Amino acid sequence: LATHFFTLVGGNTVDNCGRADAKVTAAFDALLKEAAPHDHADPDMPSLRERLLSGPSAPGVPKTVGSETWWYYTACQAHQCDTHQLAMLYQPEQARLVGRLVSHCKAVWLGKPSAEQRALIDETRPVDPALLRDDGTCEEAE
Repeated sequence: LATHFFTLVGGNTVDNCGRADAKVTAAFDALLKEAAPHDHADPDMPSLRERLLSGPSAPGVPKTVGSETWWYYTACQAHQCDTHQLAMLYQPEQARLVGRLVSHCKAVWLGKPSAEQRALIDETRPVDPALLRDDGTCEEAE
Protein backbone atom coordinates (compact mmCIF):
# COMPACT_ATOMS: atom_id res chain seq x y z
CA LEU A 1 0.00 0.00 0.00
CA ALA A 2 3.02 2.29 0.19
CA THR A 3 2.66 3.27 -3.44
CA HIS A 4 0.97 6.02 -5.42
CA PHE A 5 -2.82 5.97 -5.17
CA PHE A 6 -3.35 6.06 -8.93
CA THR A 7 -1.29 2.87 -9.19
CA LEU A 8 -3.52 1.08 -6.66
CA VAL A 9 -6.68 1.93 -8.60
CA GLY A 10 -5.17 1.56 -12.07
CA GLY A 11 -6.21 5.02 -13.05
CA ASN A 12 -3.13 6.77 -14.35
CA THR A 13 -1.96 6.06 -17.87
CA VAL A 14 1.58 7.14 -17.02
CA ASP A 15 2.03 4.59 -14.21
CA ASN A 16 -0.66 1.99 -14.88
CA CYS A 17 1.71 -0.90 -14.23
CA GLY A 18 -0.86 -3.55 -13.38
CA ARG A 19 -0.52 -3.27 -9.61
CA ALA A 20 -4.13 -2.23 -9.08
CA ASP A 21 -5.64 -3.54 -5.84
CA ALA A 22 -9.25 -4.71 -6.27
CA LYS A 23 -10.24 -3.80 -2.70
CA VAL A 24 -8.81 -0.29 -2.94
CA THR A 25 -10.41 0.19 -6.36
CA ALA A 26 -13.84 -0.92 -5.05
CA ALA A 27 -13.56 1.41 -2.04
CA PHE A 28 -12.51 4.31 -4.30
CA ASP A 29 -15.35 3.69 -6.74
CA ALA A 30 -17.83 3.65 -3.82
CA LEU A 31 -16.42 6.96 -2.56
CA LEU A 32 -16.74 8.50 -6.02
CA LYS A 33 -20.34 7.31 -6.27
CA GLU A 34 -21.01 9.20 -3.04
CA ALA A 35 -19.19 12.23 -4.51
CA ALA A 36 -21.23 12.26 -7.73
CA PRO A 37 -23.95 14.63 -6.45
CA HIS A 38 -21.23 17.16 -5.54
CA ASP A 39 -19.63 17.15 -8.99
CA HIS A 40 -21.05 19.86 -11.24
CA ALA A 41 -18.78 19.03 -14.15
CA ASP A 42 -19.71 19.63 -17.74
CA PRO A 43 -20.86 16.30 -19.24
CA ASP A 44 -18.33 16.79 -22.02
CA MET A 45 -15.48 16.82 -19.49
CA PRO A 46 -13.69 13.68 -18.29
CA SER A 47 -15.23 11.91 -15.30
CA LEU A 48 -14.42 12.96 -11.74
CA ARG A 49 -12.35 9.78 -11.42
CA GLU A 50 -10.26 10.64 -14.49
CA ARG A 51 -9.78 14.23 -13.36
CA LEU A 52 -8.75 13.29 -9.81
CA LEU A 53 -6.27 10.71 -11.04
CA SER A 54 -4.71 13.03 -13.62
CA GLY A 55 -2.54 14.96 -11.21
CA PRO A 56 0.49 14.22 -9.09
CA SER A 57 0.32 11.97 -6.07
CA ALA A 58 2.67 10.88 -3.31
CA PRO A 59 3.05 7.33 -2.00
CA GLY A 60 0.64 6.26 0.73
CA VAL A 61 1.69 6.95 4.30
CA PRO A 62 0.52 4.88 7.27
CA LYS A 63 -1.28 6.91 9.94
CA THR A 64 -2.65 5.78 13.28
CA VAL A 65 -6.29 6.54 14.02
CA GLY A 66 -7.31 5.19 17.40
CA SER A 67 -5.77 1.72 17.49
CA GLU A 68 -5.95 1.16 13.72
CA THR A 69 -3.52 1.81 10.89
CA TRP A 70 -5.02 3.77 8.01
CA TRP A 71 -3.17 4.68 4.81
CA TYR A 72 -3.25 8.35 3.84
CA TYR A 73 -3.48 9.18 0.13
CA THR A 74 -4.20 12.18 -2.05
CA ALA A 75 -5.45 12.57 -5.59
CA CYS A 76 -5.96 15.75 -7.55
CA GLN A 77 -6.76 17.16 -10.94
CA ALA A 78 -3.67 18.08 -12.95
CA HIS A 79 -2.88 21.80 -12.79
CA GLN A 80 -5.77 22.35 -10.32
CA CYS A 81 -4.59 20.53 -7.20
CA ASP A 82 -5.58 23.35 -4.86
CA THR A 83 -9.16 23.51 -6.08
CA HIS A 84 -9.92 19.90 -7.17
CA GLN A 85 -8.50 17.40 -4.72
CA LEU A 86 -9.34 14.35 -2.64
CA ALA A 87 -7.53 13.56 0.62
CA MET A 88 -8.29 10.03 1.84
CA LEU A 89 -7.69 7.45 4.52
CA TYR A 90 -7.87 3.74 3.63
CA GLN A 91 -8.20 0.95 6.21
CA PRO A 92 -7.04 -2.32 4.57
CA GLU A 93 -8.62 -4.82 6.99
CA GLN A 94 -12.06 -3.26 6.43
CA ALA A 95 -11.34 -2.21 2.81
CA ARG A 96 -12.85 1.14 3.86
CA LEU A 97 -12.04 4.56 2.43
CA VAL A 98 -13.05 7.93 3.88
CA GLY A 99 -12.06 11.35 2.67
CA ARG A 100 -12.55 15.02 1.94
CA LEU A 101 -13.29 16.16 -1.59
CA VAL A 102 -12.56 19.77 -2.53
CA SER A 103 -14.25 20.62 -5.80
CA HIS A 104 -16.09 23.60 -7.22
CA CYS A 105 -15.07 25.79 -4.25
CA LYS A 106 -16.68 23.47 -1.72
CA ALA A 107 -15.30 20.84 0.68
CA VAL A 108 -17.39 17.71 1.26
CA TRP A 109 -16.75 14.77 3.57
CA LEU A 110 -17.24 11.33 2.03
CA GLY A 111 -17.49 7.87 3.59
CA LYS A 112 -18.65 9.18 6.98
CA PRO A 113 -15.23 9.85 8.55
CA SER A 114 -15.02 10.14 12.33
CA ALA A 115 -14.06 13.42 14.00
CA GLU A 116 -10.54 12.03 14.52
CA GLN A 117 -10.25 11.08 10.84
CA ARG A 118 -11.48 14.53 9.77
CA ALA A 119 -8.96 16.21 12.07
CA LEU A 120 -6.13 14.07 10.70
CA ILE A 121 -7.04 14.87 7.09
CA ASP A 122 -7.43 18.58 7.88
CA GLU A 123 -4.08 18.64 9.68
CA THR A 124 -2.24 16.66 7.00
CA ARG A 125 -3.76 18.49 4.00
CA PRO A 126 -5.23 21.83 5.11
CA VAL A 127 -7.53 23.66 2.72
CA ASP A 128 -7.09 27.38 2.22
CA PRO A 129 -10.46 28.85 3.36
CA ALA A 130 -10.09 31.56 0.69
CA LEU A 131 -10.63 28.83 -1.94
CA LEU A 132 -14.03 27.84 -0.51
CA ARG A 133 -17.48 29.39 -0.85
CA ASP A 134 -20.52 28.49 1.24
CA ASP A 135 -22.74 28.16 -1.81
CA GLY A 136 -20.21 26.11 -3.82
CA THR A 137 -19.90 28.72 -6.55
CA CYS A 138 -16.52 29.91 -7.72
CA GLU A 139 -15.42 33.29 -8.84
CA GLU A 140 -13.10 33.37 -11.81
CA ALA A 141 -9.55 34.38 -10.94
CA GLU A 142 -8.49 37.67 -12.41
